[in-house]
Amino acid sequence: MNRALRVAREVGLTLGAVLGVVSILAALAAAFFGITPLIFRSGSMAPLIETGALAIAHRVPAADIRVNDIISATNSSGTRVTHRVEAIDELEGGSVALTMRGDANPIADAEPYVLAQADLILWHANGLGFALQEAQKPQWIFVIGLFVGGMLIVSARPRRVAGAVGADVAVPDRPRVAAVRVPAVYGWRHAQELVPPRAARWL
Repeated sequence: MNRALRVAREVGLTLGAVLGVVSILAALAAAFFGITPLIFRSGSMAPLIETGALAIAHRVPAADIRVNDIISATNSSGTRVTHRVEAIDELEGGSVALTMRGDANPIADAEPYVLAQADLILWHANGLGFALQEAQKPQWIFVIGLFVGGMLIVSARPRRVAGAVGADVAVPDRPRVAAVRVPAVYGWRHAQELVPPRAARWL
């Protein structure tokens, strides 16, 4: 296997492993810690948070919400809105009524948000949301899967090494083998011997 193909294989396998680990961590974070990724589809929070930004939100109780926090909540029509808190009115039963406004909007939202818990924005990155959304499209998932699958197939192919009489012999990649010379009655010949475990090098 030439150097370029080996590098491509390693990059592909690493990319696949990273994507897999990120997906697993995201699922675990959402299930156990109330962490939710959000993609901004409007510029109402610009210039701080632009259209296409990716944000990470954490579910918190109403008692932990403060003025100037950026909160993601659902209004009475079922639309998710992520704006800054301007005022908090405490209600019975631990609920609150939030007055919120987007940084780019001249006036506050038309109605307060009555809730007992909400998603608090912890972190955001402008532009990353569009990239993530694009990567989730079926055609890109197919391409990435095809690439990683191809790299797995390539990595599973045996290496070709010179045999005893000059012919190519297929051997597995692991463990490496070392060619040693052993005495014979009529001169020298080549033999293949497994490298001892302590000296074995793995790909």
